[in-house]
Amino acid sequence: MRDRRVKQNMPVAAAERRAELFWAAVIAAICALWLAAMVVTSYLGYEHKTPVRIESWRPDPTAH
Repeated sequence: MRDRRVKQNMPVAAAERRAELFWAAVIAAICALWLAAMVVTSYLGYEHKTPVRIESWRPDPTAH
């Protein structure tokens, strides 16, 4: 009797497992895309930076 009950629940358990794997893959893909976007943004910011970031900034003459 118990074996029959477990076998009846198998499709539900398999479907739940597939759903968990799907959402884990979605979250991993979002993280990978976020990381790639941050790397590209950092690279482009480094390549196209200007020597003066703050207009009219001068170093403190008393600082060493």
